[in-house]
Amino acid sequence: MLRCTIDELQAWFDERQAQGGTRPDPRVVTLEVLEERRLVARRRPYEFDVRPGGIISGPALMGFIDAAGWMMAVAHQEPGTDAFTADFAMQFLLPAPAGELVVELHALRLAGRTATIDAWVSSPAVTSGPVAHATARFVSPRQR
Repeated sequence: MLRCTIDELQAWFDERQAQGGTRPDPRVVTLEVLEERRLVARRRPYEFDVRPGGIISGPALMGFIDAAGWMMAVAHQEPGTDAFTADFAMQFLLPAPAGELVVELHALRLAGRTATIDAWVSSPAVTSGPVAHATARFVSPRQR
């Protein structure tokens, strides 16, 4: 059961990103859809995400999926609960050209403090299929 709205989740994520102070603009990821078992988000790259040749780096792609998975995990917990990545496996399928990315994430399992997700990343500039696929598991720490 979702325990927050898309706007609440976006605001919490933006606040956490701004606290880190590592990006010139805290709005790295923008949520588009938040449903019980599905999340869709967009990400625009920064200059430091792009490798020579105009390809988005692997760490930037991984970070995007990790951020979206974290959002799915905390959206199903009590407000204020955090989550950490417990497992992550990724396949890079096609080069991701510099530009906007879209992730569609599906919850494979939501049980107690654990969320297991399946994520597909696509680029509007790549019409032949997704650029990456990942599965990940997130765990929320016990509340004291």
